[in-house]
Amino acid sequence: MIFLKLTRSAKTLITRFGWLFAELIFIFLGLYGAFLLERMHDNDMDLLRKHQIIKALVGEFEGYEEELGTAYETLSDAYATPFFSKYASGEKPFPNQIQYGSIARVNTGIWEALLQSGIEVLDIELIQKIQIFFKKLQDFLDLFSRFESLNTTYILPEADQNASFFYQADGIELRDKYKWYANQLFDISTNLGQLAMDAVETHKLLREKLNETILLQNPEAKFDENGTHILP
Repeated sequence: MIFLKLTRSAKTLITRFGWLFAELIFIFLGLYGAFLLERMHDNDMDLLRKHQIIKALVGEFEGYEEELGTAYETLSDAYATPFFSKYASGEKPFPNQIQYGSIARVNTGIWEALLQSGIEVLDIELIQKIQIFFKKLQDFLDLFSRFESLNTTYILPEADQNASFFYQADGIELRDKYKWYANQLFDISTNLGQLAMDAVETHKLLREKLNETILLQNPEAKFDENGTHILP
């Protein structure tokens, strides 16, 4: 190297030391520059991965928001509200089975896959919120599965009976064998309503995080009035 040649040709010790020091500084700056370039590349790749993961989650939660919202409306309008309205007025409504099996077919596996592929690039707050949502979702699916199982065991075999069969003879209370129906129908309706709202809130948060990531990648990015990225 030129610094090494100059160091060897220098006549005094101080001069040689000066050139050697300059050479070390030059080497350090080169290594540091390479480190900065590599770090910038790593940051760009992390942002790209974060963008891809959050974008996938936005799509998933858009589906959850629609699916759970529709499920809650169906459950409330067709089952919970009619049953409890009649029950409160002194009638004996038939404990109908909920004919909406798609509630129990929501896919929860994509989050685990995305989390494993990019946990280090996601915010802790975001990870915790999504994990809480999926925990609530799984708890709801378990509750709904138990409700369906009890319906299959106790209600379906008596489907030809009239509604009074399920109630006590001297009142409007459900017989002990069927009291679970009202309790679990109430829990399912309440939990599903809350879950639908959680899906809306989480979807909104994910869209905000996606837009933040887009702006980090491109500070001049534009968005429409709905917060959707306008592609150039």
